Amino acid sequence: MSDSPKDEPYPGFEFPDDYAQCIAKIISFWSALEYNVNLSVWHLAGVYPAVGACITEQIYTLDGRTKALLALLKLRRAPDELTSRVNKFSEKSRKAQDIRNKIAHHTWHQGIETKQMLQLEIGAKRTLTYGFKPVPIAVMKADQDTVRNAMREAVKIRDTIEAALPTLPKIPLVALHPTVLLNLGHERTRSSDKTFLLFPPKPLRQLPPAKKK
Repeated sequence: MSDSPKDEPYPGFEFPDDYAQCIAKIISFWSALEYNVNLSVWHLAGVYPAVGACITEQIYTLDGRTKALLALLKLRRAPDELTSRVNKFSEKSRKAQDIRNKIAHHTWHQGIETKQMLQLEIGAKRTLTYGFKPVPIAVMKADQDTVRNAMREAVKIRDTIEAALPTLPKIPLVALHPTVLLNLGHERTRSSDKTFLLFPPKPLRQLPPAKKK
């Protein structure tokens, strides 16, 4: 084996097809998981996907995005069972995230004689980990299933949120925009206040009816 990568991990290295398939699927499943969490955030925030993407693309961890999702669920007064489901998903998805990170960030190697697939694990969380670890194909396939199942749960949560949106209660303006002075009337707030109201109330002062010609 070698720890001096060139154009390949090292000369003569090639991923066996079954490993290559597992790696591709794990990375793809994880990307789909993140996208569905993003969609859930955008739907609850009531913004177009392009607007939502400008926000969620700045949240680099799944933990940050699920916390945003939970905050939106509480703000939108979603059913407790839905909030509980997202909490459980947040906990269970950590294993899937660890698998994805390991697959993507630990360098791959291969025994020169045995052709055994290995990863070089380097970590230093309180205790240093530094060495080659065999990765049997059975472990890869089990990891693939773990990430696939987490992705499927993210899809189900998104579907449940989409179905629940029409039933969620309207939120009072004072909760959506606490700095708006209701007693002055919506038409007298700043134009920027009006722009960022996702659920603008009806104006307190009605325009006079048009005169008949």
